[in-house]
Amino acid sequence: MGDTIVFLVIAGLCGCVFGGIGITAFRLKNPIHFWSGTAVKSEEITNVKAYNRANGWMWLVYGSLYILAALVGLYKVAYGGIILGISAVPGMFVLMSIYVSIEKKYRIQKVETVEEKVRRQMKNYK
Repeated sequence: MGDTIVFLVIAGLCGCVFGGIGITAFRLKNPIHFWSGTAVKSEEITNVKAYNRANGWMWLVYGSLYILAALVGLYKVAYGGIILGISAVPGMFVLMSIYVSIEKKYRIQKVETVEEKVRRQMKNYK
């Protein structure tokens, strides 16, 4: 029973944090940031409201997977752990790829994306 409570608290708390990021994204007037150490300026985005809405949905869906894992964990912790493991590890890479597609969709084409900047820097490094 103790392990179930710990699992529920951790998964539920993570789900609430990710969901909170999503709700915050819906309310922001400036573009939400995804990558650590970078800033997305309003001038770089074609439609800030749609960009934030897309990011908000991305985070809400990601957070709901953690909430789902917590709820399933009430029934059986092992099943909740499977959902949490799938959400956490592969889900992180899915989250990054979804953000890159959102960024490509809403970023003004004249400005270089983070992915393009990294590729250019890696090419110059070689």
